[in-house]
Amino acid sequence: MLYRAQTTHRLQGLTGTLQNPNISRHRQPRDIPLELHIRLQHWFIDRFGVDYRGQALFCSGDLEVAKGYARSRKDAVVIELAPIEPYSLCFSSLCKDLFGHYQFAWAQRPDYLTTLDSDLERLQYVHHVNDGLDEASATGNEVMVFSKFCKYRVIS
Repeated sequence: MLYRAQTTHRLQGLTGTLQNPNISRHRQPRDIPLELHIRLQHWFIDRFGVDYRGQALFCSGDLEVAKGYARSRKDAVVIELAPIEPYSLCFSSLCKDLFGHYQFAWAQRPDYLTTLDSDLERLQYVHHVNDGLDEASATGNEVMVFSKFCKYRVIS
């Protein structure tokens, strides 16, 4: 199962269909420097042909991670999320959360942008089209889901 902290104004009730707002507007980074966000965006587009950093919904296979994000916003709840085909998803079994990786690895090195591409290669991101949900969820890590619509259920 994939979990996500979601603001309530985008939800229709306790269950329903969530329209991905990042499809029609590019997601702006909250915590990662804009220059890094743009470089990450281009890396994922070049590698997989999908703007995972700008147009995906960010989920986790770890319920506690989603709960933590929900606690950080007064207007958010935790939802279970299932993309509706067609969809694609991208994740790394070696990276719990790319922001965390930035915070604890890259931010400590002033030259991190010079090694960004090789660092991302080492994280071994994988890309699935219309499958891979169980594998992604089982990692307990961040999962970027690119889908116009997803089914959801509020769980807390």
